[in-house]
Amino acid sequence: MLNMVKNILADMNKTLHKDIVQLKGQLALTNANLAALRRSLLAEWTKIGEKRIRIFTSPLDWQTANETCQAFPARLIRINGSTENKQLTDLLSNQHDSLFWIGEQMKVDYSSDKRFHKFPASTTCVTISQRGTWTGRECTEKLPFICAIEN
Repeated sequence: MLNMVKNILADMNKTLHKDIVQLKGQLALTNANLAALRRSLLAEWTKIGEKRIRIFTSPLDWQTANETCQAFPARLIRINGSTENKQLTDLLSNQHDSLFWIGEQMKVDYSSDKRFHKFPASTTCVTISQRGTWTGRECTEKLPFICAIEN
């Protein structure tokens, strides 16, 4: 009986080892495919400094645009300094659209001035123009947007 149990365990061990080797091969193939897919994806993105960016011309509200970026995985671009702003502006100069969502938001508090009715603070989302100017807009407005992958 003991020998029979040992033989069963030995067979199970061989089968398990074979399955592990097969899974390792499948994992290596999956990782290679993932790397190729990432290289292909990044080929569609433009390098600016340490970032890769992509301009999406389909207009979306700020939240949906940000969620779309996260699917890549990326996020709406956050511009770090005047050099990056200028590089981005150069890319935008040949775009048909004039405003693009970027990854900035600001709170506007309308209740601080006593001359006006007290409205609750609201969130305003930020756009960049083809000229590099930032402006606040209603976050529900549908605009093209710029995603960035940080390296």
